[in-house]
Amino acid sequence: MNKGFTLVETIMSIVILSIVMLIAMPAYNEISFLIREQNYNSKLKSIEAAMLKHANVHLLDEVRKENCQNSPDGCGLSFELEDMLAYGIIQAEEYDDEGNGYINNPMKNDVLKGKVNLTLDVNTAKLNAEFIVED
Repeated sequence: MNKGFTLVETIMSIVILSIVMLIAMPAYNEISFLIREQNYNSKLKSIEAAMLKHANVHLLDEVRKENCQNSPDGCGLSFELEDMLAYGIIQAEEYDDEGNGYINNPMKNDVLKGKVNLTLDVNTAKLNAEFIVED
């Protein structure tokens, strides 16, 4: 009596596993994309929140000095992400060989680059922060 699988049984097993993979891979890719997108949006919100916290404590007077009376839309300042990392406004996720901190962009598997536009709404006297991603 022979032990083991026949060639037909082995081929059928491979075919069944291939069909399962074809069904599962698109769902896995979609879930993976949604997780990366959620991580990306969370990082942007964290950067904006850190800048707002820093600005409310240290930069509010400086933002107000920017000729807000002549601008109906408000006024503001702009800060590069590299400067925010260098001044400790936000913590770096990783460091390069030269000791410079950076934050990963989960959507591109690259370094996140951009700036935060900090604006003061003259009507509500509220600070707003918006992160602008550089490609």
